[in-house]
Amino acid sequence: MGKSRLSQAAAVLGLSLVAGLVTLYTSPPAQSYVGSWLYERKYYGAAAFLFRKASRSWLVNARYNFALMHYRGLGVPRDNFAALGLLRSAADDGYAPAQHMLGLLHAEGRVVTHSYERAAVWYRKAAEQGFAEAQSDLGVLYENGWGVPGDPESAVAWYRRAADQGLASAQTNLGAMYDSGQGVDRDYAQALANYRKAAEQGFAIAQYNLGVVYHEGRLAAQDYQRALEWYRLAAEQGLAAAQSNLGVMYQNGWGVEQDIGLAAAFYQAAAGQGLARAQFNLGFLYERGEGVVRDLERAMTLYRQAAAQGYVLAQHNLAMGYFGGTGVLQDDQQAFDWFGLAAEQGFASSQHNLAYLLETGRGVDQNVQLAAEWYQKAAAQKFHLSQTKLANLYLTGNGVPQDYRQAYAWYFLAAENGNADAAVWREKVSNLLTSEELQQAREMAAGLLQRIGATNPNQLALRS
Repeated sequence: MGKSRLSQAAAVLGLSLVAGLVTLYTSPPAQSYVGSWLYERKYYGAAAFLFRKASRSWLVNARYNFALMHYRGLGVPRDNFAALGLLRSAADDGYAPAQHMLGLLHAEGRVVTHSYERAAVWYRKAAEQGFAEAQSDLGVLYENGWGVPGDPESAVAWYRRAADQGLASAQTNLGAMYDSGQGVDRDYAQALANYRKAAEQGFAIAQYNLGVVYHEGRLAAQDYQRALEWYRLAAEQGLAAAQSNLGVMYQNGWGVEQDIGLAAAFYQAAAGQGLARAQFNLGFLYERGEGVVRDLERAMTLYRQAAAQGYVLAQHNLAMGYFGGTGVLQDDQQAFDWFGLAAEQGFASSQHNLAYLLETGRGVDQNVQLAAEWYQKAAAQKFHLSQTKLANLYLTGNGVPQDYRQAYAWYFLAAENGNADAAVWREKVSNLLTSEELQQAREMAAGLLQRIGATNPNQLALRS
């Protein structure tokens, strides 16, 4: 039956009657075909009726389609038990889409027990039949070592087979492998080509990746205009990462006239989807009152949301809020806890501030020895305030053995990093050393300078 005739019949006789006529006078394949036509037009009840009829003749694609309708509750009551039975029946008969769907359910732990091992079994059955989605998903398992031994080369092989069939997600993943050099020799031209193939199909992640390419100028010449174009296409599909990066572009005026209010709107769209970096960036705007009305409580709420996801800058800023009572009630214990989380991630400013709280006994029992250890960690990251604090401890023998040579060396390094007070104290300490000790201290300082280096980073730290 042609589609135009079917449309006319549906309009005149009603979909249920058409479905009944198809059931009476057509074969199961025709019933399945018409069922698919009705499903695409969201006539779910009539589609389910036809799929049920066709599946009773053990038509494999009808069983699969009827399983999906049970699983999604479209045209029939939602029934996971019935859906699984039909899926397994179709999968056991070698129907690749059903095998892939069973793999997905096991991989995500929906309806069935979560098991990457079982997912790999079903993906492989479908992949070996050439089913592109299964090939790509099997590649993901090999890339991450989920349910199979980690094997980047096998991941690339499966991504390539799916990408050659034009599957955008596989092209994106293959591009990422070329980009990182995992499982294949790094090849930026191939990475860019695969990202572009997928992006031109409208695949949002690939569009975002191309935006990053032109934003950072990493695989191609930096081009903010092209970055904006690709970010915008992905953002229009609701991709949070692209929305957030559009916010960055508008906040900084990169490739577009600066518009912090619009940046805040993009951050809000991404933050509403739970993206930590967007929550942080929006919180920063609320804290500063840039592009939005200043609202310190809102800022701290957003920082907390991002901090709970482990976003280190948000953990630090939330701790600063608790330390100073900015947007939240002042609470040294909360400050200590959040500085601690950020410090464990290696954030030097938080390591310094954690050490300060330990040294002064704020929010925690005083422990100068532990404070010295955290000052040491931050100092090793060229943080001159910690270098000065560590020098002070060596000078006084507080928390560490007293050692004027160590004090001189750390004052020297802090002074090289731009700390004027450290330069003054370096000269004072030099007067406490013998000629031989001063020579040793200078050698120690030279060693620190060679090992750690000198710079003058932004010092986001508490002051004593």
